[in-house]
Amino acid sequence: MTVRVGERRRSLRLPAAYPTLLAEPGGRVLARGRTANISEHGLFLIVSSPTLPPQGHTLVVEITVPAPNDDVRTISYSCRIVRRQAAGQLVGLGVEFARETA
Repeated sequence: MTVRVGERRRSLRLPAAYPTLLAEPGGRVLARGRTANISEHGLFLIVSSPTLPPQGHTLVVEITVPAPNDDVRTISYSCRIVRRQAAGQLVGLGVEFARETA
């Protein structure tokens, strides 16, 4: 854990731009987008769907990341929406990790 003076965040955020897919726990795809930053406890995502569930809703976030030998790996997390921020046609979502699902 990182302690930062004057900051409410529990851990340091690092820039990251990985493709993401947001889905309901049942599997229905809600949106596709990219990560903007990542921390030990969550992500900030930029997506193009204005019809996302409200704050507090649980969803599955799949993140595609580089893997050894020029391959990629998709990691799925159960996440809770903790913040929404409209940005024109895009939506910024702050999500908190609940657990890795696969």
